[in-house]
Amino acid sequence: MKKYILVLVGIMFSLNLVVSQTRAEKKALKKETLKANYNKTKQLVESNKFEFEANWAFPLSGDITRLNLSSGSTPFTGNRVDLSGNSNFVKLNVKDAKVFLPYFGRVFRVTANSRTSRGLEFEGTIEKYKVEYNDAKHRVEIKFTSKDKEDQLRYHFVITASGRATLNVNSNNRQAIRYEGKIRPLEEKIKS
Repeated sequence: MKKYILVLVGIMFSLNLVVSQTRAEKKALKKETLKANYNKTKQLVESNKFEFEANWAFPLSGDITRLNLSSGSTPFTGNRVDLSGNSNFVKLNVKDAKVFLPYFGRVFRVTANSRTSRGLEFEGTIEKYKVEYNDAKHRVEIKFTSKDKEDQLRYHFVITASGRATLNVNSNNRQAIRYEGKIRPLEEKIKS
């Protein structure tokens, strides 16, 4: 009987070593994959030619989500707005940008353009472009501004290793808003 117990303990010990090695290998593989994805995202950002497409918008005002839309189907889910199927983008090409994002929130100073505009729109040269890499956390931060006659917009991207991105947009004339989506290589050239 003791012989069977010793054999059983030996088998259990061997299995435990195999499982431990598998866990360590999985952890190492996960770390390598994260590093490879981060390097790929860094290369895309360093090319200065990428675009962001949002899946969700997060208005910072809770009262905007209580709107009663007459269409019958509301895009609001909690405090976020589903943007799937809606055209939206931020396209960056070196120092030029083209922005077309829907906007949900309060406009503080109504102008001729804000009455007819459907969202945040800009096309032209950007300013104060700054990129910061956090290799320890595997993320990239990008900040820049855009100006037109009536407004100045400040953009702040936080991009993860997988290319998932959060974009915060602050404006002089509107309430701040946050978007979540993904970046990918830019396929078309922006005219400025």
